[in-house]
Amino acid sequence: MAPICFAAALWSNASLGPWLAIGFAIAVLVVLSGLSSLLPPARRSESWAARATYGERIWMNRLAVPVCQADARPVSMLSLAGITGMAVMAGGAWLNDPVILGGGLAVYLAARFVFFDRLGALYVKMKGAHPLYRFWAMRPDNDNSVRRRAASH
Repeated sequence: MAPICFAAALWSNASLGPWLAIGFAIAVLVVLSGLSSLLPPARRSESWAARATYGERIWMNRLAVPVCQADARPVSMLSLAGITGMAVMAGGAWLNDPVILGGGLAVYLAARFVFFDRLGALYVKMKGAHPLYRFWAMRPDNDNSVRRRAASH
């Protein structure tokens, strides 16, 4: 959804002019970056999306806790492929060329899906490698809950 909104904002340069289209594109980026703080956390910590999110945190923390080079290289390459696809997509949107836009969008989405899969695999591999990562998927439980009190009696 996000790349399509961004492409639509850039596509509008033909009818609204370049400055208004750039303003819309910036507004789309600001709104989409703010949406992540409004969404609730994942309900299931073992889901594909949750593992990808944990892997992304590990990836961003790789300077403090090193990641194996065999895992780092594919993630870096997929990130670069996604950025390239986004740039091609943005160029196609700006030029109002649906073929270039579609090709860039396909490269971007394919790279992002595989990127998220690799981040999930990185989390599974690294969750036992450092104490910081070990309990990320654990849900806190209230000792005062009715279920706990009933089990203790």
